Amino acid sequence: MEYPHTSSIEVKLNAIKRCFELGESVKSVSEDIGYTRATIYQWRKKYLSKGRIALINRKDNIKREKILEGTELSFSELETKKKYNL
Repeated sequence: MEYPHTSSIEVKLNAIKRCFELGESVKSVSEDIGYTRATIYQWRKKYLSKGRIALINRKDNIKREKILEGTELSFSELETKKKYNL
C-alpha cells in the first residue's frame, strides 16, 4: 500500500485517538498506518498545543475557517461530521 507524503487530518486524529485514548501502542499504530512513531508524536504535540487546526495540511479540502478554534469536538462527533459532510 502506498501512503501519501502528507496525511489527512482524519488519519492524524484517528492515530492520536488510537494511541492516546484507546491505548493501542504507538508502534502498532505506526506500522498499521505507515507513518513513523516520531510522526505520531509530532501530530500529538501539535494537537495538544494548538488543537485540530494545527493538524490541517495546506492541501486539505477542509477550509481552515470552517474549523472553529476553541471548540473541541469528540472524535465520534468529528467522525459523524465527516461521514455526513457537515
